[in-house]
Amino acid sequence: MLIITIRKYKRFIELHVLMIFVYLLPIITPKIDPRKENYKFFQRSLSFMATGILFIFFLINMSVLFYGLGYNIHIGQVGFLLIGLLFMFLGNYMPHVRSNYFI
Repeated sequence: MLIITIRKYKRFIELHVLMIFVYLLPIITPKIDPRKENYKFFQRSLSFMATGILFIFFLINMSVLFYGLGYNIHIGQVGFLLIGLLFMFLGNYMPHVRSNYFI
């Protein structure tokens, strides 16, 4: 029982570490990119994309938490729906992104 509980907490922590990494990525990459002059042209789109990804991760995290609390949530269907929304959101903002070293 203790091992199962540790695994659940590990997954819970991993999801939050992933969200922190996605939050820090658009802050760090413009500072270390050799072609950093292009970031000024799409900084707004980059922040919208990072916020959208974080929001989708938050919704996935909440659905996993509610499922763990015993609510009847179909994680597979919710996951497909949220990933589809993420692709629609990113597809809307990707044409505004200029070429650089990381993207």
